[in-house]
Amino acid sequence: MLYGRILRVNHLFTRLRRGLHSNSYAPARAREEPMLVLNCKNYAEATGSRLARLYRAAEASSRRHGARIAIAPPPHLVSAARSRRVATLAQHADDRGPGSTTGHVVPELLRAAGVAGSIINHSEHRLRPAEIRAVIGRLRSLGMSSIACARTAPEAARIAALGPDYVAIEPPSLIGSGTAISRARPGLIRDAARAI
Repeated sequence: MLYGRILRVNHLFTRLRRGLHSNSYAPARAREEPMLVLNCKNYAEATGSRLARLYRAAEASSRRHGARIAIAPPPHLVSAARSRRVATLAQHADDRGPGSTTGHVVPELLRAAGVAGSIINHSEHRLRPAEIRAVIGRLRSLGMSSIACARTAPEAARIAALGPDYVAIEPPSLIGSGTAISRARPGLIRDAARAI
C-alpha cells in the first residue's frame, strides 16, 4: 500500500508547484525550499528491497521535477537508507546526547549515521513546547534540519515561533488515512500558511 502511494509522487509534485501541499512540508523560514517528505512510519512495506525501491522512485521523481524529497524510514533502518539525491530523516529525535541514554533517539548518533534531520512532534509522538525547542536547537547545532508537526493553524503558529526549519500541518484524523489534506481540508493549509 505504501509503495503504491509513492508511485503517485509525480502527481504530488505537479500539485506542490501549484501551491497545493499534499503531504508536503512548508518552510517555516523564507530561506528554505518546499520539500516533500515521505514518512514510512513502521510499516513492513518500507523494509528491505521495498525501501530500496522507494528510494529509487523518489530519486527519479526528484531528478525529473528538480524538487527536494526526504524519506523518514522506520527507525531501525535509518543507517541502511542511503541516497545522494534523497535525504534521510529520523521520525523522531530526543534532546539527549551520546552516553547513558538507553531508548532515546540521539541526534549526534543520527548525524553519524548520515541522517539529515528529524521530524519532531508528530501526532503519533507528541512533545511539550520546551522539548520541541530543545530538539530544534540540538539539531541546528549539528547542522541538521527540523520538521515540526502541528495539528491546527494556531498550533502551527506557536510551533513556527520555536524556530524549526519546516512546519508540517495535518490533523490526526487524516494521518495514515490515504486522504490528502489538500483535498479534505485545503483551508487548513491556507490558514496555517497565514498564521506562520
